[in-house]
Amino acid sequence: MAFFDHKTPVRYVCTCGELKSIARIYFCRHCSAIRCGFCVCHEVDARYCHICTENLPVAEAWMKKNCCSSCISCPICHLNLTTKATSVKNKENTEAAAKEDGKSEKTEPKKFYYLSCFGCHWTSRDVGLPDQTSASASWPEFDNPHTTRLNELMEYYKAVSQIDKTNSEKKQPSIRKSYAHLTGMSAAMVRRKAGFPSYPSSQYAIPGLQENRKPPKIEPSVATSEVNDLPESIYTEVPDLLKITTLQQRLGIPGLQCVNISELMPCKKLLLTKRSQRCRECEHNVTKPEFYPTSINYHIPNFSIKKCEPLHPGKECELYLHVVNPTPHQITVTLLPYSAIIKKPAPMPENQPAPVETVPAEDGKQNKSRKIPLKMDYLMKIEPRPVRIGLTGEAILPESSVILPGRDDAAEYDDNSEYENFNDDKKVVVWRKDNRAVIKFPIKPNEDLKTGDEVIIGFVLSHTYINTIIQDKSQQKIIHQVRMIVNAGKVV
Repeated sequence: MAFFDHKTPVRYVCTCGELKSIARIYFCRHCSAIRCGFCVCHEVDARYCHICTENLPVAEAWMKKNCCSSCISCPICHLNLTTKATSVKNKENTEAAAKEDGKSEKTEPKKFYYLSCFGCHWTSRDVGLPDQTSASASWPEFDNPHTTRLNELMEYYKAVSQIDKTNSEKKQPSIRKSYAHLTGMSAAMVRRKAGFPSYPSSQYAIPGLQENRKPPKIEPSVATSEVNDLPESIYTEVPDLLKITTLQQRLGIPGLQCVNISELMPCKKLLLTKRSQRCRECEHNVTKPEFYPTSINYHIPNFSIKKCEPLHPGKECELYLHVVNPTPHQITVTLLPYSAIIKKPAPMPENQPAPVETVPAEDGKQNKSRKIPLKMDYLMKIEPRPVRIGLTGEAILPESSVILPGRDDAAEYDDNSEYENFNDDKKVVVWRKDNRAVIKFPIKPNEDLKTGDEVIIGFVLSHTYINTIIQDKSQQKIIHQVRMIVNAGKVV
């Protein structure tokens, strides 16, 4: 929990050379390689509201401007606003009943509803919004003063894009051989030699067709160098920062760009995106979200706080590494030096047919025999960037390997489960439970480090992995290796 607002102490080196934490990387079981957010294609599946869990397709969300129709956010702290009810007595009915009968009758109070925030205690009454008589009534929305201009620009650029698309899809006529030099020069050839078209465009033009191809005319924007002067009060009065909006509050309502907090208006909650990640190399899905937001199961992580030894320059100290096997198969973990050459995964078995060779396709179309589009060839040819991080410590890695059993959900709740005897070295494996183990090995910070400098070490994590591909349904055992950068702490 102490590392939520700090840098991640353990980072993996992606195949592209980026340093990412374990929560920011993906594993493609078809390529047997780790991927980061830059190595995958992000595809938008749907949009949803995380407050009312309303699921909307992309087209419907676009019509609603990517906002929820029922949830409203606070303009100050951006939390969800709740509807509160208050009762108000109707004075007119009470006075009228008293004049007629001479006695005051009890009248039912009328209920009114207003918006309130539990975080900053902001209410809709602070900005003068009238109370509603129904809890499900629609609240008034502010009007963007530039709505007309924005709609004109959108229509203009839609027409321009449609014209460009039509011109690009238009088939160019094939060039035919001319035999005019045999019988003399024709009128069309004379016009072509002179630089004019073969036939006048107005002769064969369809009336109204040329006008429809032109985008609509709009008034162009005019740039100005005149800037309004600042008010004189800004030089004489001390500004009250509690009454001035922050940058986040202004960007929350881009249509108004309010300066004072009293001018802020409540706005609808923005929708979140459900994305699926696809590997750029093999085009297989790496992650696929749940279809309905209500079916998402939130995971409560397990936190373990361990006491680390103080780091002194030039002196050895113990480092504890917590390793977890998330797969249902048994794996073998080995730690190698950082300078070791990472080997590619073992080739596919001999009984499996070899992949089809890539054949260039014609006219930029995708060949049916290849799995990777031609547009993605440049992504596979890019070499990984070098890891520009200086190691300030040396890791004295153990020579023995550590065996971790597969994950068993039932064994986590059985305290009396029997553990297998893996003949672990007690100097290396200090703790073991189910599919988890703690490995201990010494590290030595550099002697030239000063107090407060960070001790950064690196090594290669090599482990066996059994890949079960759905298409093949055969278990393929490979050795997967990945570089790791560990921030052991600061020198005392």
